[in-house]
Amino acid sequence: MKEKEFFREMIQQYAIDDSAVKAAAYCETRRNGYAFRRAAAIAGICAAVLVATVFVIPKARAEVLSWFGVLRPEEYLTAKQDERPSSPDINVLITTPAPDT
Repeated sequence: MKEKEFFREMIQQYAIDDSAVKAAAYCETRRNGYAFRRAAAIAGICAAVLVATVFVIPKARAEVLSWFGVLRPEEYLTAKQDERPSSPDINVLITTPAPDT
């Protein structure tokens, strides 16, 4: 066997198959969950930006808090007494003075 034939045979034997390398790289990223983690991170960042945006705008914040039934003291005190929701805890706090400390 001549050197040239040996060289060609070794090249054919140890040649890199690019499709096999790409398939292995794809399987490795799928196995590690890189794509899922990246998508989850992007979704989390978008949700955080959306929440921050809503809570920066006062009208939007008030509307969202009203969905959860959060009642601010200003809203309670400015409403007419007939329209106020019954809340014994707030009524007690309004009528009793603070103890001297």
